[in-house]
Order: sequence, then structure tokens, then C-alpha cells
Amino acid sequence: MGMAAGVCHLLELLARDAPTVEFELPVADARTAGLPASDIEALERAKRVALGVRDQLGRAPRREAELAAHPQPTPGSERCGDVP
Repeated sequence: MGMAAGVCHLLELLARDAPTVEFELPVADARTAGLPASDIEALERAKRVALGVRDQLGRAPRREAELAAHPQPTPGSERCGDVP
């Protein structure tokens, strides 16, 4: 597996919300295939970024729930006389 194929694999894993351990496979495959160290480092970096994106996507529903639980006033809906 080349570097481009490894990055595509990481994106596919991200798209299907694969378990974290599966994100190691493209990097391991690159090592087994004897890719240059620079390519392996780039795949490691892509793996970290993909896992970071996955983490952020997982936080979004929780953040939306928090915002829905504590609605913010719309601008202009409060008047100076309404403030205690």
C-alpha cells in the first residue's frame, strides 16, 4: 500500500467511524511494504489528524445538547431595563 492509498484508507476509516485500533493498519501496512521513513511519518501524522477529527466529531452532539439545554438570548432580545 502506497502513501496515497494509506491516506485514502484513513479517510474511509474516519467515514465509517472505525475503532481506533484500525487506524494503525495503514501505517503498519506501509512499514511492511518498506515505504520510506518520510512516507511512514506522513501517514502517522495523517492518522493523528484523522483521529483528532473523529474526536471532534464525537464531541459535536454533546456540545449541541449542552447548547440546547442552555439557550442563549438572541441579540436585542434583552433590554437594559430587563437586567436585574
